[in-house]
Amino acid sequence: MSQAMASFMELELNYTSSYPHRLESEHLVMFYDERVTSPQRDIEAMEKHVARLMNLTGTRFRAKIYWVRGELSGKTRMAIS
Repeated sequence: MSQAMASFMELELNYTSSYPHRLESEHLVMFYDERVTSPQRDIEAMEKHVARLMNLTGTRFRAKIYWVRGELSGKTRMAIS
């Protein structure tokens, strides 16, 4: 996805009350609400998964993955890096 799409996504998330929480790790930025009961555990598990993928493919990410734990602009299951 483009940098413009990532910027739009972050703008929407920061200025709506849908996802009031943000957690950041080395490779991820996770937005979530109160329905997520263990956000730290979730981001740590995803961070391990991302590290494993990079190791398997021999690649590195150019930018962080924006991970929304829910719906954004009517879309679900979406990641932008």
